Amino acid sequence: MRSHPLVTGFGALLLLVTAGCGARQADAERGPSPAAVRPYTAAGLMSESGNHAEAARLYDDAAAADPGSTEIWLAAARARVTLQEWEAAAERARRAVELAPDAPRVVDMLGRALAGGGQLEAAEAVYVDLAERAPDSGVPHAGRGMIAAQRGDAEAAEAHLEQAVIREPERADWWAALGEARLARGRLAPAAQAFDEAAQRDPERRAEDGRVMLMALEAGDRETARRVAGRMAGDDAPPGAGSLTIAGLLARRGDLLSAANELEWLLGRSPENGAARYMLAGILVRVDRPDEARRQLERVPPGTREWPDALRMRAALVIDDEPDLAVRLLGQARSAGASRPEVIYQLAAALHRAGRLPEARSELTVAAAQWPEDARLAFLLGLVMHEMEGEDAALDQMLEVVEIEPEHAGALNYVGFTWAERGERLREAEGFIRRALEARPEDGAIIDSLGWVLFRQGEFEQAVEVLRAAVEKSPEEAEIRFHLAEALAAVGDGAGAAAEYDRAIALADDDAERARYRAAAERARRRGR
Repeated sequence: MRSHPLVTGFGALLLLVTAGCGARQADAERGPSPAAVRPYTAAGLMSESGNHAEAARLYDDAAAADPGSTEIWLAAARARVTLQEWEAAAERARRAVELAPDAPRVVDMLGRALAGGGQLEAAEAVYVDLAERAPDSGVPHAGRGMIAAQRGDAEAAEAHLEQAVIREPERADWWAALGEARLARGRLAPAAQAFDEAAQRDPERRAEDGRVMLMALEAGDRETARRVAGRMAGDDAPPGAGSLTIAGLLARRGDLLSAANELEWLLGRSPENGAARYMLAGILVRVDRPDEARRQLERVPPGTREWPDALRMRAALVIDDEPDLAVRLLGQARSAGASRPEVIYQLAAALHRAGRLPEARSELTVAAAQWPEDARLAFLLGLVMHEMEGEDAALDQMLEVVEIEPEHAGALNYVGFTWAERGERLREAEGFIRRALEARPEDGAIIDSLGWVLFRQGEFEQAVEVLRAAVEKSPEEAEIRFHLAEALAAVGDGAGAAAEYDRAIALADDDAERARYRAAAERARRRGR
């Protein structure tokens, strides 16, 4: 027979060891006699091995050998409870109560057995009587709480269990049961507090800390959430680890304001917490407040674990407007011990941005030799080589990138477009570009490359269609407008071509580019006469 879930939930939690209650009771609660030791010990071993049926039989043998031992009857009743044989459990519990009528833990076993068998009124009467005889014990209140929960009366269950923990606050199982009763009533903050109390007293209950922390956060109980999160971080965690855990969780859930508030709370108490400042800066970047992020990063204490990454983030914030400052910051990060491929990549990118191409190439050449499988380094080296030495050198480098990472969209696109521009290996170029497009289907530049290679192969109508799609993705790119104009001119749409040439000229970056577009427009106009 399957028991009610609240009965099994309360199972082991309603056992209580109490002080002796007089000479007769102390004698009744003695251990098994020599005649009963063998079956009693064997029963314990069977129970530990999970053979509860055999354990129950052996406990009965021990009780027959020593019917005056409360401990044996109690163990026999407990074995039957485990098997959910409620009537048999109640029968053995009554024998134990006859021997120790004032022992709360003994009477409790009878109450549990009766409740498990559905005899709730009888079980409650047992606990009411026990409360009169043992008013300082939490057992009767815990028992009545169990019965109230079984009846679905969460309010009464909470009231009784609160009385139980007031009397015996060290009972982790009662705190946990109180948490469940409060949770059933939708009282999240008090429930989280009760579960937290249970975990403080029983380390095995800390497996539920994640759930309890979320419960406390949902209820707005930051104090409990911080305490639980700190426990989750471990005894060796740095100060403020609980708040960092909470802030990280809130940020991952998209609640950036609450995450920032938690970090500011922590920094108000621990201004030198570099991890908090670094995390707060990251949140400020996400909400587009870069100046405030920079101020936070500047206050990360040098020498902390977060210091190199704080320098890197500062560099990322200034690389567009102050690339030389970014270079200095990244040099500091490397000196601080952050000599990792991503740091060198960022440093080389800053050098590239600052126009310091020989330095960028030197950094990338060394790094590519140290981390030969890093496609990012190899690709950036190819871009630098393109600017320094032209397409031929860069093309070979980009082919190496494709060998390292066959689906690298940037390298595939570079190779395919370069071949298309040269009118070489056009079918192979189209294959490279289509592979790049599979990786980045929304990239306007790659769509443009596909349109251009189709144009180079004489597939003008298809090229127009593809290049129109590229313009939709990147309407401010002069070169894409120019390619569309060339394709329109090829299909005889002179008016459309002229309009796109004009747009390309207006969007051109420099005079040389404008001159190239004007010359092409004039050629197209002459052909159209």
